[in-house]
Amino acid sequence: MRKILLISLFLSLNLWATFKPIDFMPDHYKTKKYMSVEILDSVEFTDETFKKYDITEISGLSYRIADHTLYAISDNGFLYHLDFEISKGKIAILDVRNVFKLRDFDGKKFKKKKRDAEGLIHNNEGVIVSFERDPRVTLFSFDGKAKKSYEINRDLRDIKNYQTKNRALESLVLHPKFGMLTAPETPLKHERSEIHTIYSKSKTWKFDGDGSITGMELMDDDSLLVMERAFNGVTLQRIVTLKKVFLDRCNQHNKCYSRKVAEFNSDDGWHVDNFEGLTKIVGDYFIMISDDNDSLFQKCMVVLFKVDETQE
Repeated sequence: MRKILLISLFLSLNLWATFKPIDFMPDHYKTKKYMSVEILDSVEFTDETFKKYDITEISGLSYRIADHTLYAISDNGFLYHLDFEISKGKIAILDVRNVFKLRDFDGKKFKKKKRDAEGLIHNNEGVIVSFERDPRVTLFSFDGKAKKSYEINRDLRDIKNYQTKNRALESLVLHPKFGMLTAPETPLKHERSEIHTIYSKSKTWKFDGDGSITGMELMDDDSLLVMERAFNGVTLQRIVTLKKVFLDRCNQHNKCYSRKVAEFNSDDGWHVDNFEGLTKIVGDYFIMISDDNDSLFQKCMVVLFKVDETQE
């Protein structure tokens, strides 16, 4: 009788579950610690949640600790409000609360070439989104209505300066000293291909690249945690690199010191997908999320990890 009750309880809990465990670390790893990170948990949304809310192509994340709200945006211009909490180093709550469609200043839905949302942060007024194809940064209300346009660096305004239309403003950070920072996914046409550039409205910082920039987040010491992605189309190798960039340790050419925090390589057994969203939860706890490209062969994976900030 007890066994039957336990099975019934398990089935009822899973009936309402919005996420389920998924492997991220190599199968042979016996420890969660790797380089300067500790992988705490990895999950994906259940099929039922995906079908109900159409959670797909998530490209940006931003977490507001005051009310445990995780904001997420998709390439299709949807803004998601998710309840998110961690407990004992695990993802305890990951549940969709609301879904909104981003709308322009007249309250109309964006046309396809205008809605390719990528980077995401928030402030007290709403969420701030950066875009590809039509490179711009816009403040939206928390229910998705455009409120304000931000002036961006002059080099970033013309899509012709980018490698392609799909390599524009991939990430955003609000820095306490330098204000709003953004970065294109790949260096602009006139820049060296192996050197990334981070832009404020009037200033730039450079660092050595190991792939395309897909996310940035502020760390407690005001350095940046940058996420890079590399993909080999022939061997299908995927690499995600987390790198700490020190904006206060730059040479006379604005080339800044950086170091790898972690490198997740599918050839080494990591279950790497198309990670594009990155946000800090609290202190040295972060999550990253993968864009499934609306494909049956890819996952919307959420990975919770901790960064060891004692290493420089």
